[in-house]
Amino acid sequence: MSDAANLAIIEQLYSALDRGDGDAMAALYAPDAHFEDPAFGSLTGAEAGDMWRMLTRPPAQVSVELREHDAWEDTNGSARWIATYVFSRTGRPVVNDVR
Repeated sequence: MSDAANLAIIEQLYSALDRGDGDAMAALYAPDAHFEDPAFGSLTGAEAGDMWRMLTRPPAQVSVELREHDAWEDTNGSARWIATYVFSRTGRPVVNDVR
């Protein structure tokens, strides 16, 4: 896959997150994909898609802005995105700047 195609996948992923479409996000992951972050640990394959479906379930309302992204060597990519939402336990607004 070309770098341009991978850039498009990254854009589609964060656009789906902004729409709250976990199914669309899950469909973009390859069966052998690897996802890792401090909150969810290391996820592979369908586990990553299941995580996005859970995070986008109603009443989740998150606004996402993709600030920058890159893709290289057909298999690697990165993104910086801003997530804005209300923390359900406190009702306080949250702005996360994520890489």
